[in-house]
Amino acid sequence: SDSKDADVEEPKEKKKNEGDWCETLEDLGKVYREKDNRWIQRIVFSGRMHNQWGYTDGSDNGRDFSNDGYELRRLRLGVDIEVLANFTFPTPANFNRGDFRDTSIGYDGLDQMVLEYDFDEIGPFDKVRIGYGRHKIGFGGEENMSSNQIKTIERSVLNDEFAGERVTGFQGSFEVGDNIDFLWGIYST
Repeated sequence: SDSKDADVEEPKEKKKNEGDWCETLEDLGKVYREKDNRWIQRIVFSGRMHNQWGYTDGSDNGRDFSNDGYELRRLRLGVDIEVLANFTFPTPANFNRGDFRDTSIGYDGLDQMVLEYDFDEIGPFDKVRIGYGRHKIGFGGEENMSSNQIKTIERSVLNDEFAGERVTGFQGSFEVGDNIDFLWGIYST
């Protein structure tokens, strides 16, 4: 054999996914992704379901009690589309219509629907974005954080008071460094 061929590594055969369910879940909603396509770069279907079940029992002033209850807190389905290189269009919709002990399912309105343009970086600013549509207002950061990551039992009263309901309008955001986020908006309410 030639000595220069001895230094060349043989290409390794790529392993097939033989039951790694974590990888399957990561790619579950991705139906299309092609970064070099000039029209549509990505289409991803998403879903989220949040349930709660509770049981209590005890005694209060000599009275015994026990009870249980179930609640479908969130059921969201949506599609996230990336088009024309820097535009994104997420549209998650709510499908939980019930309340405590009522697990009714049906269309209950859009959670968000925003056409957003990502500038990436402009000068010293990172993650510069501007968009129009139905937004979650980023007041304290809690509304954009999964309830699995919040260190408290529920979102704060202060955040619920000022973040409020979804609003329609223009919204922009950018970051400076690793720890400073700015958000501005002009909304219909």
